Amino acid sequence: MIARQRAGLAAATFAAATMLACSDPDAPEANFENYADTLALYALNGAPRGAPTAVRIITGVLGSAAVTTEASFDLDVAVDIDDQGRPRLYPVRSIASPILSRHQVGILREQRAFDAITEAPEDGYVLDSAQTVAIGEVVIIQSTDPGACNTVFGGAVYAKMVVDSVRTA
Repeated sequence: MIARQRAGLAAATFAAATMLACSDPDAPEANFENYADTLALYALNGAPRGAPTAVRIITGVLGSAAVTTEASFDLDVAVDIDDQGRPRLYPVRSIASPILSRHQVGILREQRAFDAITEAPEDGYVLDSAQTVAIGEVVIIQSTDPGACNTVFGGAVYAKMVVDSVRTA
């Protein structure tokens, strides 16, 4: 339980391909520009009050995708560090109360290099389940955040992410 007692800092290199299907779901068009960002996120357990512990893809369009984990759970993926010091990603539904009806988030572990990924796959995502990842492992996040695409047809935003280091001091 040492990981629970320290405020480990996970630095994640994060780039989002914010492609939204807000009109015809069979012909998605990007509604926002793609962006790249480098984030410094604290572990969910042990973080200082108000520290960024999560990612919300759509907020990166206007600023930083790093957000705090608060009672509203306006996030896509929270980060923590497990007992072995490995990064652990928690989709919003895996940590929020079911009564809040938060959006679905999928995580896809990727074998390709970060820079080689130019388009998000359509399937293969593990939905709403926490995932432990290795340092340097690339994942693709699929979020159905209604704040990103508020329409009857739904839609999704996608991001590719790699945790490049974890500091536990």
